[in-house]
Amino acid sequence: FLQRLRDELESDDLKVSILDFVNACIDKQPGLTEAFFRVSYDQVSRHNFFLKRTSESESMCDGIIVYMEEFLETVEKDPTKITNDQLKRIMNLFHSLWKQGLQSLVSSLLKKPNFWSSLCNPIMSPPINNYQYSQLLNIMGIELFKLRESNADNENFRKVIEKFLAADVFKKFLDIVFELPKLTLNDSSFIEETPEWLGRLQSFKDFLVLLMKRKNFLSLPFESCKMLLDKSLEVSTDKF
Repeated sequence: FLQRLRDELESDDLKVSILDFVNACIDKQPGLTEAFFRVSYDQVSRHNFFLKRTSESESMCDGIIVYMEEFLETVEKDPTKITNDQLKRIMNLFHSLWKQGLQSLVSSLLKKPNFWSSLCNPIMSPPINNYQYSQLLNIMGIELFKLRESNADNENFRKVIEKFLAADVFKKFLDIVFELPKLTLNDSSFIEETPEWLGRLQSFKDFLVLLMKRKNFLSLPFESCKMLLDKSLEVSTDKF
């Protein structure tokens, strides 16, 4: 089933559908979800399955986590590629795993020293069109929520958050998160379906609230806090 993701002859639409199916299983079918992430074969099985073993063919035997690892490698090198349809679906998988508390399924990735720097690279980069920043903010917020104390296990995460909150990076992201449409007091166009800009703003607010509750872990620098207040006031007076 997952081998089709590696097959160059398969259509992109089919690959997207497969990733959407795995994502739906995370919400509804925990047993099947674990199977997708735990698929692995010993060397004998690999040899019997493939007439000619290569590093690429062997990876076809592995679970969805192989593709998530490749996603991290790609985003680390070029964060703009995250808007690719297939990579967007893999980002959905990360988001769903964190929402459902199933991070343990990617524990091998979490142990990598560059996991957080790779995953969060888009939020450190110049604006990326059509990227759902809310997903990454949600993951960062969930990670902050489950923290109990600062230790070696979350030190890499702390370093990434610290970099994100630094004035130069934070200022650029404020321009992204506060890129809002012009609204009127009677505007109700977003009531039926939450627009991307509102989801982004809500996720950013949730992240800041959780950050304030984890001051023993990390706090918002004074300069960045001042920029946040100034930007909030500027947007409030301009947009409404």
